[in-house]
Amino acid sequence: MKRPIAPSPPPPDPPPAQPREAWEPARFRAATGIAPGHYVYARNLYELGARYTLRLPKFQRGAVWSGEMQRAVCKTLWDGLPLPPVTIWDQPHGARGVFVLDGQQRLRALGCPFADDPAPCASHLDLETGRWEASPPHPFPTTAWALSRYSPEPFFRTARGTMPSDELDRIADLWCQANERIRLLSIFTFTISAEAGQAEAAEIFRRINTPGVQMTPEEVDALIASCA
Repeated sequence: MKRPIAPSPPPPDPPPAQPREAWEPARFRAATGIAPGHYVYARNLYELGARYTLRLPKFQRGAVWSGEMQRAVCKTLWDGLPLPPVTIWDQPHGARGVFVLDGQQRLRALGCPFADDPAPCASHLDLETGRWEASPPHPFPTTAWALSRYSPEPFFRTARGTMPSDELDRIADLWCQANERIRLLSIFTFTISAEAGQAEAAEIFRRINTPGVQMTPEEVDALIASCA
């Protein structure tokens, strides 16, 4: 006759939970050498422009994207799909603007102006077709930035007399619809504290832009096709 197996002893009580230390920016900075940042949740283009004057730090490159790449970004935002977040470096109160550490090319594609490095935008919305075109299809600005910020009235006053009034009113209605739509679309921004010095900001820039293995368009298409 087999002897009964004695039940296992109950597990010991877990140790009491240790109180979590409060998150302190000073400890974060001491541990990483980088000033802390904080998330600023989704802003639309109008809020981004109303809050910030955009500038580039000295270690940033200028505009390099092709018009086709710019239009692809605008179409992505216009379709309500997410864009990668923008990283900005805040500046002390009273300073002129904020520096864009990451996302410059995306913001330029949307028509956002940079105070110290202007460059033409190659993506303009055709209000009639809903397509993003290389050159302005209307006698007034229709970049994503312009559509989010400006009232069309000054441009329409200028255009009166150059086209029938009913045609102008129809285009004005399309402009207002585009304005309402684009104000609903959001861009996430990550803000680096104004406490960060240039060396810290440059280190953040380096880490963000240290490349991984970038996929080619063919690899992306093949991976998507493999799931079909």
